[in-house]
Amino acid sequence: MNNFLVAHSGDAARVVLVSRAMRRPSSLALAALALERIFDAAGYVVLLVAAAFLLPMPALVARWRLPAAILVAVMLAVILLRMRRPPERRTIAAAATLDERPRTLLGRAAAYFRSFGRNMAEVTTGSRLAAALALSMLSWIVQVATYHLTAAAVDFPITLAGTIAALLAVNLSFLLRATPGNVGVFQATYALAAGAMGLARDPAIAVAVLIQLVVQLIPTTMLGALLVPSIVLRRDDAAAAETESGAT
Repeated sequence: MNNFLVAHSGDAARVVLVSRAMRRPSSLALAALALERIFDAAGYVVLLVAAAFLLPMPALVARWRLPAAILVAVMLAVILLRMRRPPERRTIAAAATLDERPRTLLGRAAAYFRSFGRNMAEVTTGSRLAAALALSMLSWIVQVATYHLTAAAVDFPITLAGTIAALLAVNLSFLLRATPGNVGVFQATYALAAGAMGLARDPAIAVAVLIQLVVQLIPTTMLGALLVPSIVLRRDDAAAAETESGAT
């Protein structure tokens, strides 16, 4: 849905769909989404550090190597400290608190954010944090391969360092989706990054169109369209089963 909406509006729909399909609180789905976004950013920083130290990156990227390296060290320290702590379990008192429904809007909002905080603490075990960081790095590596192989397929002469620099620049533009799917902004940012490395603008725009539409937007949109019915049906099946058990 983010491919058709602006400002990550699809994430709100994702929280609602997942919580309804899985019959779990929306605060838990929101906690999972928040962790995913955090580790997307963590993978971005790790990629920036690795590229800045190992590859000849543009000066605009290279100047961030030290602050990014410090941030990576802090993230690793947090993961190690979390691994030393036992996982938090919800007590009976806390579970009872969840059943209390405040009457005022402010009270309901406060209760929701307390539930969100408890879910964040419960799901962020050390092993999960380490696995999330590893999967995030794998995702970023696959993105680099996607960008670079697409450029190579049309003989666009960009280096691996240039591909990573363009990827880093493009993903900064995704912080604010100004257009549905960030179409247009993606191509402009990629072309600017390629132009800063002395590459032609028009071929860079064409490569960016291929990367975004053919490799990213179309496949993920088709996959999402195929999965939505199963999510809805799962929700309906769960509701039907609950109704049947109640009737018996």
